Amino acid sequence: MVSDLHPTAEAIYTDGSHLEGETGCDFCVIQNNVQIHQGTAKLSPHNTVFQAETLAMKDALNWANSKGISTSIWSDSESALRAISSFKSPNPLIEETQALLQNPLMQLN
Repeated sequence: MVSDLHPTAEAIYTDGSHLEGETGCDFCVIQNNVQIHQGTAKLSPHNTVFQAETLAMKDALNWANSKGISTSIWSDSESALRAISSFKSPNPLIEETQALLQNPLMQLN
């Protein structure tokens, strides 16, 4: 069983936004109903919400992979989730995120 071998986080929630000329993304890690980590990134004002949402997922996956944590990543961005779920994408950020999802400990929701 995976949880016997690796530490788990109940969930990692991601979000990206563009507001008042600023673009950014973050993720928060929840374990036992407590936030144990938060990651934040400020992007260029020219970046899109799609890019911010995707980067939040990629950053969350990188963090979980670096800790060897089994988890589910949760996002409300249907467009980013669809792009990541597609077989081929010309977008390097999507391809990098897809590669991180090859880890069987990760699940995207």
